[in-house]
Amino acid sequence: MRPALRQRLRGHIQCLVIVPLVVIAMTWPTFLRVFESDGFWLHSGHVDNWSSIWDSWHVGRVLAGRADLYYSDTMFHPRGVSLAFQHISFPHALLMVLFGKFMPVDSAYNLLFILILCFNAYCAYILILHLLKEKWSALYGALVFGISLPFHDGSTTPDLIVIGTIPLTIYFFHRAALERRMTFAALAGFCAGATAFIAVYAFVFIVISIGIIAVFLAVSRWRSPAFWRGLLLFVVVCAAISSLRFYPMFLDAAILGEGLQTHLGKARSNDLLECCVVSGSPLTGELFRQALAISQDPAKSALRLGENVAYLGYGNLFLMLCAILHKPLRRRLAPWLAVLICYFILRLGHFLTLNGVEYRSFLLPEHFLTEWFPPLFGNIYVQEFYQYGALAPLAILASFGLARLIGTKPTRARASVFLLFALLLAIEFYKPLTAKEIKRERIAYIDWLSTETDRPIKLIDMPRSIRNELFFLFYQTIHEYPLAFGYSHRNLTSAKTYILGNPLLREWDGNNSVHCLPRDQGAFLSALERLLADGFTHVVVHKWMSGKHFSNHSFWSALPAYDNNYVAVYRLSQLRKSCDTTLIEPPRIRGFAESPLAIPGARTSIL
Repeated sequence: MRPALRQRLRGHIQCLVIVPLVVIAMTWPTFLRVFESDGFWLHSGHVDNWSSIWDSWHVGRVLAGRADLYYSDTMFHPRGVSLAFQHISFPHALLMVLFGKFMPVDSAYNLLFILILCFNAYCAYILILHLLKEKWSALYGALVFGISLPFHDGSTTPDLIVIGTIPLTIYFFHRAALERRMTFAALAGFCAGATAFIAVYAFVFIVISIGIIAVFLAVSRWRSPAFWRGLLLFVVVCAAISSLRFYPMFLDAAILGEGLQTHLGKARSNDLLECCVVSGSPLTGELFRQALAISQDPAKSALRLGENVAYLGYGNLFLMLCAILHKPLRRRLAPWLAVLICYFILRLGHFLTLNGVEYRSFLLPEHFLTEWFPPLFGNIYVQEFYQYGALAPLAILASFGLARLIGTKPTRARASVFLLFALLLAIEFYKPLTAKEIKRERIAYIDWLSTETDRPIKLIDMPRSIRNELFFLFYQTIHEYPLAFGYSHRNLTSAKTYILGNPLLREWDGNNSVHCLPRDQGAFLSALERLLADGFTHVVVHKWMSGKHFSNHSFWSALPAYDNNYVAVYRLSQLRKSCDTTLIEPPRIRGFAESPLAIPGARTSIL
C-alpha cells in the first residue's frame, strides 16, 4: 500500500473499525455462522433469499456458457421463462459465485450480508464527510444509514439493501456541481446507471433524489453553463448504462405489459404514527406499549409494533431538530429536508391513515403519481421501500445536528457524545433477525436422485402455494435438475402456460388433489402421458410443507420410491397405478374428499 493512501486511511481508522463492529453486533449471530458449516443457516427467513441464491447459481451458469442471461429453461420446463423482470442483484450474484469457490453457499450469503451493510455505511460516510468535514458526526451518519435499515423479514435481501450507491451518487453529483468537474458528473451517472443492475427500486430513488437536489442547486447556478453541462452528462451516462438493463424488458411486448401491470390498482396506506412513535425493537417495544397503552394483540393494535419498519428514531429526530432550529444551517439543510419529506409523504401511501383510522377521502401524492405514471409508481407495491430513499437525508440531517452539538469541543468530548448517540441508535433499532435453518434430512432425497437410472431427470415439486416455489429454486441450485414449476414474479401468467394446459399440473399448482376414478381414467392418463413424453421423471412431495396430504390421496395406489419424514419421491411412471380399478375404492375416496379430513381451505378435484 502506498504511504499516502496508508496515511489517508489512518485518518479514518475510527470509521474503518467501528462500522464493522457495530454491524456485527446488530446482526449477531450472522458473523459467527459464517464460520460454522454444520447445517444450512441464513440470517433471514424470508423466502426471497432463496431466489437470490438461485440468481447467483443462474449467473454462474451464464458465466460458464450453460445458460442465457435473461432466459431460463430450467424453470417452467419444458417451455422456459423470461428473466427480464427477475430482480437480480448482479454484483451480489457475481460475488456469490466468487465466494462460493471458497466457502459453503450459506456462509457466502451471510458474509455478503455483513459486507453490504458495511459498504452502505462507508458510502454514507464519504458523502457526509464531504458535507460536514467533521469525522465523528460523519461516522454517526454512516451508522444511521448502515444499521437503521428496516430489518423486517423481506428487507434483508440484496436487491433491497444494496443502497450504498444512493449516497455515492449524491456525493459525486454534489461535487460536480460545486467544483464544476465533468469527471464527477460522469461518475455520478455511472453509479446511478449501474444501480439498475443492483436494484431497480434504488435506481428510482436515486433519480428522485438527484432531481430534487438539482432543483435546489440550480437556484444559485442556473446561469452557469458548467452546471447544465454536468447535469446533461449525468443524464446521458445514467441513461446509457441503465438502458442495458431495461432494454431486455421492452423486447417482448406481451411480457412488458404483464410485468408492468402486476401490482397496479392496489390502494395502499401506512399509519402516520408509525414514522414517529413506534419501534419494533424488543429493547424499547415494551416501553412504548406501556407508555402509549398499545395492545400487544396485532389484530387489535392500530400500530403494527412488531412489524413497524418506518421508525425514524427519537435520537435522530432530536438531532434533526437541533440542526433545523439553527438558523445559519437552514439554507444548507433545505435540499436534504426536501428529499426526506418527499419520501416521508410517499411512504404514507395513497390516502391518510392516522392511529388506525383510514381517511380515504384525504388523498396523498402517491395516489396521483400512480395514476399519472403507473409503470413507475404503480410498481412500488410495498410502501416500506420508500424508507430506503429516506435514509440518506435522514443520516445527513442527524449528522448536522450532532455536529452542532459537539461544535469545537475537544476530541475526547466529541467521541463521548458520539458514543452516547450511537448507543441510543443501536438500542432503538436493534431487532433480532428471523433466521432460517434447513435440516439435512430435507435435502437427503437429492443424493438418492443421483442414483436413479432415469437420465435426464426432470422434477415436479409439491405442494404448491404462494411462496413455497422459492424453496424449490433453492433445491435446484443443489441438484440442477429442470423443474416443472418455478417462480416468476412479474410474468407468472405467461410462464404458466404449459402448467395450465396440463390437467394434472394445473390442479397440483392450485394445491388441489387429483384422483383417477374409472369413469375419468382417460383424462388422468392422457395428462400423465404428456408429462412423461415431455421428459418428466419424478414427483417430489415435500411433506414438511404439509405435502403429506398429497401422498394420501393424489397417489392413492402408487408407492413412493424414496420416503423419509420430510420428503417422498414418486417415479412419475408409477402413477399409472392410481388408475388400477382393482386397487381403489371410489366411494371411500369420494367420502374422504368431502370430509373435514381433507386439506383445510383446499378443493379436491376428481378426474
